[in-house]
Amino acid sequence: MSGLEALKSFISIDNKLVPIIEDWYELYLLGCKCMKQRGNDYFPKPLKSNAGLEKKRDRFFKQLMCAQDNEFLYEVDAFLRNPKIEWVLESHEQRFGRNREEELHRRIQQYETTNKQLFNTLKYITSEARINPYPRFWKEVGELGASKQKEQKIEEKFPVPLILAAYYHVSNANRQLQLIDQVEYADRYGFLEEMDALLRSFDNKEWERCDYSFLDDISISDFKFHREEKIFDESKTKLISAFSKIKKLEPTSTIYFEMEHMFAMFIARLYDLYSIEKDSLTALISKHEEEIKLWNLYIEAIEQEPEAYKDSEMEDYRTCVNTAELLIAKLQIVLIIQEINDEITSTESFADKYWDLLVERHIVDEKFL
Repeated sequence: MSGLEALKSFISIDNKLVPIIEDWYELYLLGCKCMKQRGNDYFPKPLKSNAGLEKKRDRFFKQLMCAQDNEFLYEVDAFLRNPKIEWVLESHEQRFGRNREEELHRRIQQYETTNKQLFNTLKYITSEARINPYPRFWKEVGELGASKQKEQKIEEKFPVPLILAAYYHVSNANRQLQLIDQVEYADRYGFLEEMDALLRSFDNKEWERCDYSFLDDISISDFKFHREEKIFDESKTKLISAFSKIKKLEPTSTIYFEMEHMFAMFIARLYDLYSIEKDSLTALISKHEEEIKLWNLYIEAIEQEPEAYKDSEMEDYRTCVNTAELLIAKLQIVLIIQEINDEITSTESFADKYWDLLVERHIVDEKFL
């Protein structure tokens, strides 16, 4: 069995479909990194959670084929077999998954022979890449629906327009489906003609539009931002510990800890000095951690039998431990910066968040010029 077939077999076990969106994004980053090493920038993007089962499976297998064709299937295989990876199950997707295109087609086509007027209205509001009227105009749709509900004393509430704060936190697909719900409501309660006239009165430039071919792709910039925030949040304890070590073991650095702009210079200097390839950085940290364990064993031995050692040996080993701990603290900060963003061009944003964390925890006092 080939490597790709073996991996597909592993994926099919336990009903796996694709990794959950966060892990799928990590796979995408791995693929982009491997492709870049081979002089190519393209690796297929993950799809949104509502893209549909078949599309997700097809896109995922395209990623695997890309990895095989470009000879980094081994890295992808190792990533996907990590027990920490969580999966979307095919059975769950079949029962609960939402496929925007299939749902749109099903909801509209069911009226083609049974309710021509409703069918024509729905075809209009979903044609030419229309998603929904812009908030100022969608508000008018909500006002029409609310007035009809009140006038006719309808118990079922009219679906509210997804405007104000909700507008920017709801996907295009769900906004479009909400508008369809509103039109179907108008049909159920006898004011479809008025609803149709209102929707057709909006000018072309008063509609939110989106090319459907892009609706299923995730927003890489959004995921990148959320991933950076997540890594920083998970690293707060390490960052505070590293700062405390540096402050304790390298008194000459304290000049950088009095003002934010000096702290930003310190972080930039650390990154310039210690930024090496991530795997090498991790290996270097592990090497020094092992050395510290060994030196601490020597220190324990000296404490148990001080007469068997020279007076200077204890001090020498403690100096070695302190030096290694100081270096590890600096390397860990650099490693966290790299984990947040492999292609970092400036440490300024990271330094800002790091400083804010230290001020928030009252570890440094913010001073102003």
